[in-house]
Formats: sequence, structure tokens, C-alpha cells
Amino acid sequence: MEEVTKKQYRDVVIIDDDDDDCALIIESLHEIDNQIKCVLMNDGKSGLSYIIESEKHPDIIFLDLHMPKMNGLEVLKVLKSDPELSGIPVIICTDSRLMREMEECKRMGAANFIMKPSSFLLIKYEIKKAMQELSGALVS
Repeated sequence: MEEVTKKQYRDVVIIDDDDDDCALIIESLHEIDNQIKCVLMNDGKSGLSYIIESEKHPDIIFLDLHMPKMNGLEVLKVLKSDPELSGIPVIICTDSRLMREMEECKRMGAANFIMKPSSFLLIKYEIKKAMQELSGALVS
């Protein structure tokens, strides 16, 4: 008989240049599960370098689209083209409302797309919903 387990996402990398948005994401994640460990990177280039150079890759990545040095689409493209990193779920978090950006992210392999609301309760709801979709019952 196959055992059904839920995937747990405990090691999180957040790549976002907005400190307030990072604080909202972290607080939301800790409300969902206080065992989650977050690493913050404030631009795409340093975030990508951190992930590539880490001995243990994160369980999930929250990625902003509009950042200095390297934007989120460029980071996503590199992540999804690397066989060692392509399996890491990436949730795009942005304040952009452009449908073409959402479609491009999905096409490139993003696991989910969260619009950054201004309210803590809304972002917590969106993050919780995205995490539940990712951690649905998996056969191990």
C-alpha cells in the first residue's frame, strides 16, 4: 500500500527588493508554520547566486518580478533551465497586474503567481492558498 504524505516547505528563499513586502511574506509564512526558515535576498542576481552556491537548495522560492540587477523573469529562466534547480517550486510575488507577465511566468514554470495586496490578511491568505496547492497529498 502506498503511503500518502504532504510535502513540507520549511526552507524558503525570498528574493524581493522591498523590505515591507518581505516582512509581510515572512510573517504570513510564520503564521502558517513557525518552523519555516526564511533567507532574504534583495535582488535577483544575489538571490540566484545564493541558491546556486548553497549546499542545500531551498524547498520553495518566493520571487518578485521587478528588481534591480536581475529581474524575476531572468531569475526564473535560469532556475527552470538548470536541471538541479528546475524542480524547486517558484511562487511569483508582484504588484504587477499585467496578465501577459502572469502568463509568461506560468509558461516559464512558475508554480503560482501572487498579487501583492496591501493587506496582511490578503497576502497571508494568498500565500497559504499557494502553499496548500503545492503541498497537496503526494505519493511517496
